[in-house]
Amino acid sequence: MGDEEKLEFEYEQVLIHWRSLADIRFKLLAIVPALAGAAVAIATNNRPPGIEVALGIVGLFATLGILFYDQRNTQLYNDAMARAKFLEELLGFVSHRNKQKPGGLFLSRPERKLKFLGFILMWHDRGLSIVYSAALSSWIFLTVHGVLTSNLAVCLPSMLLKHPLIISLVAATVLGIVIYIDLISKDVDVDRAYRESNQESRPTSGPPSL
Repeated sequence: MGDEEKLEFEYEQVLIHWRSLADIRFKLLAIVPALAGAAVAIATNNRPPGIEVALGIVGLFATLGILFYDQRNTQLYNDAMARAKFLEELLGFVSHRNKQKPGGLFLSRPERKLKFLGFILMWHDRGLSIVYSAALSSWIFLTVHGVLTSNLAVCLPSMLLKHPLIISLVAATVLGIVIYIDLISKDVDVDRAYRESNQESRPTSGPPSL
């Protein structure tokens, strides 16, 4: 097997690996809204506060577990994409937009330019961050509300006990925003990172030779 055949074989394997990671990513994402929906159902069924707290904590940790797995999966997903870009250059793929430039499925990915309502930039990881932070907020709301309306709140200031719904909403909203900011700070723009890496390591233009 020649060098080019080895690269082609590796490229095929990277594509298979990348597809499997993408599949896992969105299967996990499908579970999260279902869990959040369960939180809403529990909150509207007048459950005893103790049950509300217990279910809230279980749901919170279950969603955190899915989030942790997704974060590692995303790291591997981005790395597979970067490797695919590198192999496309080595194999001499050309862009379908400009035949004078290297391209391919990954090298020719459109830049992040889509905007919601004309000013909110949209991309995969921002969407994931919104979904996970919203889901965790729902479980936080359920847990805090259960605590404030149960015997567990006897040691808390009376002011908090008078407005359990408002306090729960504020806590869920604030922590949801904190979670979103933390998740979005971990986002990696693979396309930009790859371009910057090329500029640092390759002073001359054009794909590397085999």
